[in-house]
Amino acid sequence: MLATGGKEFWYNNNDTLVEPRFSLEYSHLKTEDYSQNYSDGSPSAQISSENINVLELGTGVRFSHLVELDRGILLPEASFMVYHDVIGDAVDASVTADVFNQTLTLRTIGVDPEKTSYKASLGVDYWMDNNLSLMLNYEHRWASGFKSDSLQAQVRYDF
Repeated sequence: MLATGGKEFWYNNNDTLVEPRFSLEYSHLKTEDYSQNYSDGSPSAQISSENINVLELGTGVRFSHLVELDRGILLPEASFMVYHDVIGDAVDASVTADVFNQTLTLRTIGVDPEKTSYKASLGVDYWMDNNLSLMLNYEHRWASGFKSDSLQAQVRYDF
């Protein structure tokens, strides 16, 4: 579940936008327990894991500015967001198996997840007079020990 909202502030004859933004995102990963059976007749292993919950609160700002060109409108945009996970569940799983007539349980606990992450993006939209529009967007996400990059391009024709 994701909800994002902000308040638009327009300047320079409604050509420049500054938008403070807020977001709330909740994710729930439910995992089922299962049994691992072996073809050689060995006793089966029971695998179980805990559910994972993420509740991220975010805040940031978006900037854009309309530029009128001879053959259309150019809209460059930049944004920055900071997210904080207020739950911070770590991965937790257990394996129980009979080994040499003894019950053995192995429990693995993942590292504590990084609670604060960041996202910065740069993009540009170009709406041409002939019903054609082009969009290019780059996004960089990072946290301690993690980063990801994405690039998105879109060509659109309105009938």
